[in-house]
Amino acid sequence: MEPTDDLEGDKDQKEEVKVKPDDGTLEEIGKEEPEPSLAKEEREKLVSYIEAALFLAGRPLGEGELAEFFKKDRITVRWALRRLKRELIEQNNALEVLHLTKDRWVLQLCEEFSRGLYEYIREFIPKEEMLSREVTDTLTEIAYRQPITSALLAKIVGNPNIYEHIKTLSERGFISLEKDKQTNILRTTQKFADIYGFDPEIRNLKIQLVWRLKKRAQLEKTG
Repeated sequence: MEPTDDLEGDKDQKEEVKVKPDDGTLEEIGKEEPEPSLAKEEREKLVSYIEAALFLAGRPLGEGELAEFFKKDRITVRWALRRLKRELIEQNNALEVLHLTKDRWVLQLCEEFSRGLYEYIREFIPKEEMLSREVTDTLTEIAYRQPITSALLAKIVGNPNIYEHIKTLSERGFISLEKDKQTNILRTTQKFADIYGFDPEIRNLKIQLVWRLKKRAQLEKTG
């Protein structure tokens, strides 16, 4: 789909996303609420299920939203979110959990892993299909967070050139734009999957993306 004339018309959407949490240190996440009165197996399962929910959603989720879905109280859900955040940091995972404004949390690629994708892909991408580092970073965010609106992506990334990147990616055929009211919903295309060697099914694509970035980081450390 070609970019619409009002591609930048969704910049003023009201949803606020804060990508730099106030409680990003291990010291802060160590101040967890007491463990909920659940069996150990049930606690561990809840942490895994919440990770899966954040991963598949590809967008910030509220504690209330998660509590309703998993039929738990919000204190238990908050404990599970903080435990997940701690575990990902301790594992040096390619993903991180950020505590956004109010009660909203998001699972996203760590900055160091998204930065590493550019050097990784340039080794096997045809020259005529190569993108700049900044545009590649935007494509990585879209691939991981899809489907995502251009307005929300702009707030998350915080790059003033984001709408130009979206236009470039659409014109090059790496993403599709689906008009939805005053915004556009972004998704990667079959061409993206073919060029970068991903499964076109979104869930599998996201898993492959995270695995590649983590593997790249491991190679860099051992190299």
